Amino acid sequence: LYFLLTGGVGPDGRPAYMRFWSPFGASNQLLAAMTLIGVTVWLWRTRGAWWVWLVTGLPAVLMYVMSGWA
Repeated sequence: LYFLLTGGVGPDGRPAYMRFWSPFGASNQLLAAMTLIGVTVWLWRTRGAWWVWLVTGLPAVLMYVMSGWA
């Protein structure tokens, strides 16, 4: 509805959807990182193998760093 009422262009001349794109992208990355942390903890408790940290732990840390950097 917001996009239709504003004519598709924000007050700064950019497309209106760009106003919401950054918060949506950041929240999406943080949700994915939290999911990977949950899967890492679950795998560590059920399997107890060292490869868990490489398969899910390292990508979770990288996603947290990238979303913090962005």
